[in-house]
Amino acid sequence: MAIPGKNSFLLYHDQRIIFDSLSDAQAGQLIKMLYAYSDESKIPYTNGDALLGMAFSIMKSALDRSQEKYKKVIARNKENGSRGGRPPKNPVG
Repeated sequence: MAIPGKNSFLLYHDQRIIFDSLSDAQAGQLIKMLYAYSDESKIPYTNGDALLGMAFSIMKSALDRSQEKYKKVIARNKENGSRGGRPPKNPVG
């Protein structure tokens, strides 16, 4: 999942309910799991915690959608760049 040169991922405000539903320990584990998935493309083990597993799968699908959207932006920008990029601005005056 890691895209070279990309060093971030998005969390959305509407996902806060997921974190609020977890204990502090589970929320910390979830953050670590999200980083592991984002950085290393590996799905971490949840130690049999069903709630944590469900929370991760919801967050994982959001990360996957964001990554696909980002890949489309990269492809669009690459295509635009191959056509010469933005035309120069005409000076006003």
